[in-house]
Amino acid sequence: IASGTNSVTVYFASPDTGDASLGAASAGLTAASRSVTINEAPANVLALSGPGNITSVACSPYVITSQDANHEVRSVTSTLAVSLTSSDPAGVFYSNSNCATATSSTTITTGTSSKTVYYRKTTAGPTNLQADAAEFSPGQLSVTATQGPAATLSISAVPVDPINVTACTPFSVTLQDAYGNVANSTSSISVSLSGAGTSGTFYGTATCSSSAISSISIATGSSAANYYYKKTTPGSVTLLASRSGMTTAQRAVSIVAADASNVVYSAFTTPTPRNVCSVS
Repeated sequence: IASGTNSVTVYFASPDTGDASLGAASAGLTAASRSVTINEAPANVLALSGPGNITSVACSPYVITSQDANHEVRSVTSTLAVSLTSSDPAGVFYSNSNCATATSSTTITTGTSSKTVYYRKTTAGPTNLQADAAEFSPGQLSVTATQGPAATLSISAVPVDPINVTACTPFSVTLQDAYGNVANSTSSISVSLSGAGTSGTFYGTATCSSSAISSISIATGSSAANYYYKKTTPGSVTLLASRSGMTTAQRAVSIVAADASNVVYSAFTTPTPRNVCSVS
């Protein structure tokens, strides 16, 4: 206490709740004491926690926690309505652990401090998750989804059908996860090819002049492999790519007669009299 004054202001804080006795003492003076009751600071902040890296097929848990301004966990004094958002519309929150019931909100019930929700994002890439409540600072979390394990096959072609008879046309077989994201193979896998149809053949080279093939391999760490197809007569076929344990890929293709590229003239072989118009 400075000379010529009779008081000084000090401040007190405690991480604990309950009763406390504060004291002040100085030599030659009667000590002072004061009893105080320390109550919890009110909850006014939401925290959102959970995995920052997920796969597109996973149903991942996230916990919403109510906290005070010092980020100490605090129970809510009344039921708190919480809204849930994902910056990527391909991501959805769910109320159950098998991601069967979609939801855009949840509640933290009176006397509790947390609620678990679930989230799935069916496309690969980053997103921002957010939990909001009235008069609370929002909880936010950045999450990145990667493709799930290979589960299906797809067939693509350039150019698209129809294709010409005898044309050597490139096709590609691609691995995808359960939601259509391109997936890499964790080991070298063999894919069977079928459905070439009568006079149709699969090849491993762009000239379609090598030996016919009935399968291709997708290398470890790769997501696709190419092959070539040629059919010598017009018609329609459904090309198939299959592997045990994966959904078979199908692609309908139409094969049409090539446009005429040469004109051949013929004529009667008998001599043509003068001034007579012959037919050719």
